[in-house]
Amino acid sequence: MSPRAMLSTPLAPAPGRFLHLIHDEKFIEAARGIFEEAAPGAHDFLVIGGSAPLRHIRTFAPARLELDAALRRAFLSELPLYAAVFVHYLGEPARLIVARAPSSTRFVWLGWGADYYHLIASPEELLLPRTRSLVAELAARLPAPPGRAAAVMGHAAGLLRAATQPLAALRRFRTRRTLRRIGPGAPGEAALVNTFHAVAMPIEEDYAAMRARQPLLRVPFLHWNYWTEGFRAHAAAGAPSGNNILLGNSATPAGNHLDALERLCDILPPGRAVICPLSYGDARYGDAVEEAGRRLLGSRFIALRDYMDPAAYSEVIASCSIVLMNHVRQQALGNIILALSMGAHVFLHAKNPIQAAMRRLGVPVHDIDRLAGFMHQGEPAVGETELQSRRSRLEDAFGRPAILRRTHSLLGELRQGAA
Repeated sequence: MSPRAMLSTPLAPAPGRFLHLIHDEKFIEAARGIFEEAAPGAHDFLVIGGSAPLRHIRTFAPARLELDAALRRAFLSELPLYAAVFVHYLGEPARLIVARAPSSTRFVWLGWGADYYHLIASPEELLLPRTRSLVAELAARLPAPPGRAAAVMGHAAGLLRAATQPLAALRRFRTRRTLRRIGPGAPGEAALVNTFHAVAMPIEEDYAAMRARQPLLRVPFLHWNYWTEGFRAHAAAGAPSGNNILLGNSATPAGNHLDALERLCDILPPGRAVICPLSYGDARYGDAVEEAGRRLLGSRFIALRDYMDPAAYSEVIASCSIVLMNHVRQQALGNIILALSMGAHVFLHAKNPIQAAMRRLGVPVHDIDRLAGFMHQGEPAVGETELQSRRSRLEDAFGRPAILRRTHSLLGELRQGAA
């Protein structure tokens, strides 16, 4: 069966159209809304691999194709027919497709953070002391590797599969070999990235840091960012509705939750709750953070373990007058923008490049080292003049109208280049 016949929904490659390689993620529906408004009916959205029901994409049905089929010539040969192929997150399937596609394909990388941050810093550089210890403890609790007998049995099973399914075994071998060459940190990764027409990152500071760390990279920067639907109405609603504290945005060690919790347990006043989103990421890490939060703060620690739709999550952020993001890296930008637009005080680690980005935009944020003094002195309300200034600056940089204008310009340029 040909790759085209295996598609769950047909694609329509043509010079004026665009293909989007996507994940089942909560950001995709908003991105699709932007692209469809900029060029109605000109987009194909494709999920590579997996047959499980979609969890986050609910408003449209993307095409789906298994990775083996996506790596065959019948599919790859059609990619240059599109004006551009947008890669929403550069994971392993997308890397393999980019590596094997015809050189005339115009790929645009819309980076998320997790897919490019290894080009900026090592994982160890992103973890503060207490979190680094926790990650080591969790790694030590992992099951021991299989013994010799189990390894021999596994090798025998692999040989049997290779004997009975030689073509599939050969494809798996070639895939592993290719990923060793072009995967994160691999020798050929820079060459792969340089084949892209452009790369978009949430903030310019990330791109500058990547170029400084990786002098071989020459891919141009694209000023484009995702828009999170459901936030705008809440961001305009006024001052925070409560005095809770938001800690982090996900169950990922980059949030350095334990280091922040140990700081908070000494200064948190009675009657204030710490709300900690742990609905996605590493569940084992999330369990450890929840356990530490309850041990240090008791009932004042509230862990969010279930995914919430944007409107409901906005209500949670609206109840927080202080937002604490202890990331050393850029992360949780959508949460930060929303909180600032609602009039919250946002505290960031000194090394977080979002601090520099907000200073560049003229939007005030605080250093996390000032948190204790800030809470001791009393928490001032954000004045209406300052709040309106914040919103205006953030809207110019990250608002939907601004992103729509950039999308119009980008698609026009890509279509002109493909003509």
